[in-house]
Amino acid sequence: MGKGNYSRIIDILLKLNSDAELKGKLIVVGGIVPYLIAGEMSEREHSDLDIVVDISNMNGVREYLKEQNLYDKVLDSIELSFNENKEDYGLNSIIDGITINFAPCITDEKCLIQRNFLTRKDNGFNSLVDVNMYDVRLEELLTKTIVEEIEVKSYSLEVVKIMKEKSNKKKDTMDIAIIDEFGYDEKNYINLKSKLANMEFKINPKSKVLKKLLR
Repeated sequence: MGKGNYSRIIDILLKLNSDAELKGKLIVVGGIVPYLIAGEMSEREHSDLDIVVDISNMNGVREYLKEQNLYDKVLDSIELSFNENKEDYGLNSIIDGITINFAPCITDEKCLIQRNFLTRKDNGFNSLVDVNMYDVRLEELLTKTIVEEIEVKSYSLEVVKIMKEKSNKKKDTMDIAIIDEFGYDEKNYINLKSKLANMEFKINPKSKVLKKLLR
């Protein structure tokens, strides 16, 4: 068993993917993906579990969390005071001591938009965040893995490697090493890296001062 919280995160993930209403609608992203696909036990602590959900399925996620008494409107972007237009930028849920982030994605003709939010409590400032990925379809970023006879959808190793190469954090270096050791599709990696090169982060802070600084 790993020294970190990986086993607990996997238990939560499998429970979510076993629910009839959520099955096939959750896309796992972030640091646990390399270990999930490689079938390796992560030895490091993971701060949270990041899940991407098509925006059309977000209300279904909310209903599930409410039914399981896992919903907290304080952690829901729609309920945040600085989200003046009440647009859906996702929500967090605390399950067995682990923060689960459900981030909506939107597909239009020009790009794939992944949304999220930051709060002063956790990040030092309040903000709504859009990540725009141009000329790429969601299906190009995905793969499926069977874990304990349950199908789990996630970003591919190639996508996770590309994302983590943008960071110099020790944990990301560890995760990349797992990907390199397990092996990945180099042709797909090169293709996606080219497509994601113009990925655009749009941070929309509530603070007028921060808005000027981020222009």
